[in-house]
Amino acid sequence: MGLFDHLFGKSSATAAGPSVRFGRYNATDKSGAQYAAWERALDDFADRKYLDAQQALLEFMHDPAEGNVIWERRDGYLEFKLYQGSELVLGRMDAHRITATARIAAVRAFHPDFLRRLLEKNYQLEYARFALEAGRYLVVRFDSHAVDGSPYKLYAGLRELATQADKMDDLLLEEFPVLEGADDSHLTPLPEAEKAVKFDFLQREINRTLQLLATEELHPRRQPGGAAYLLLSLCYKLDYLLKPEGGTMDTLERVHRIYLAEHDVSLTEKLGRLRREFEQLRNRSRAELFREMYRVRSTFGITTALNHDAFAQLLRTELDAMDWYAENDLPEVAEAIPTYLAGHVLFSYALPAPDRALLHLYFHITENPYFLQLGFPQRYHAPAKAKFYPKAIRKAIQTITTQQRKRFPRFAPDPGYLRYTDCAAFRKSFLQMVMAVDVSS
Repeated sequence: MGLFDHLFGKSSATAAGPSVRFGRYNATDKSGAQYAAWERALDDFADRKYLDAQQALLEFMHDPAEGNVIWERRDGYLEFKLYQGSELVLGRMDAHRITATARIAAVRAFHPDFLRRLLEKNYQLEYARFALEAGRYLVVRFDSHAVDGSPYKLYAGLRELATQADKMDDLLLEEFPVLEGADDSHLTPLPEAEKAVKFDFLQREINRTLQLLATEELHPRRQPGGAAYLLLSLCYKLDYLLKPEGGTMDTLERVHRIYLAEHDVSLTEKLGRLRREFEQLRNRSRAELFREMYRVRSTFGITTALNHDAFAQLLRTELDAMDWYAENDLPEVAEAIPTYLAGHVLFSYALPAPDRALLHLYFHITENPYFLQLGFPQRYHAPAKAKFYPKAIRKAIQTITTQQRKRFPRFAPDPGYLRYTDCAAFRKSFLQMVMAVDVSS
């Protein structure tokens, strides 16, 4: 198994490295068999073969690498399980009706604030709804008559149910003490060694960034733009490399929202809030963070598809901003800007597979010590020695090229772009190489 396989989460370790997952699930990479199943679902629904259409829809959603959708067809009905992050959706389909439920919490007591929050949330949902099951379990539920349950509607309804359940479980448990966690026996804890490496990396990177912001040269009052790049680079890097769940994921998403959404708040105030978020994350105990380190399966992506040209334009818009920092002896910010850009697009968008594979390699190179600690043997960069390994980097690029050429025959990244003079120059040149590739099929 090579670099590309690790990026998309193969389940077993090989000589190329351990089975460690990175980044957010991308549901846009469907196989020919999956697209054929979608077409069957549409045809069967049009022919009123509702159970066949429902099974074909499950086949479309099933990702063999994830093991995310499991079903059993019996006499006249289908029962299925669907995984989305920390949530498990249970459902039943037949020729008359479709029902699906995700249990997210047990209710110890009812409180007006809690009930009002759920009513407000139900008003915002299009297909699913929060409800009570057996008088004490908080669930998200979706149902539909089969006759008006087209594949488009079922997919949208199941997606809303699953993603809302996965998003809201930790938020509601944190906000309302009257709730307690539901069954999480379907989650797989990470190996203890992997947890330790990730915990140490989180602590080290937050401390490093906060220490930089405490210096006179990079204090937010003196360099607010540079401070923003450092904090956002940290946010998106942690999200991609740690693949966090629970409170850690909530913190990083909150950092993203605070910076981008609140236009009426000054930059200085935003930066202060971002720093406090990272301080609180750093101060969480080892035991708390270890409890949130588990492996999940997903069925639906939560990111927006972005084609290569739009992706390249995003990079082009901000990449040259690093030159001023490099020229003014602020290399930490110059190095952070490419990482911010790479991390931001992986956080926010579903990119074409070749772009994702190259950005994964970018992080493997720039954070090589972390990958070595996780058990990956490839040596691309030794920061302590200020040394790159161009031969190994070229070989990795060629491996990605070979793997992607099957679907993208014009894909040919050119290692001639790469400059190894210093970290900032390498990072910029690597993204320039990514921008220049052709991913048309």
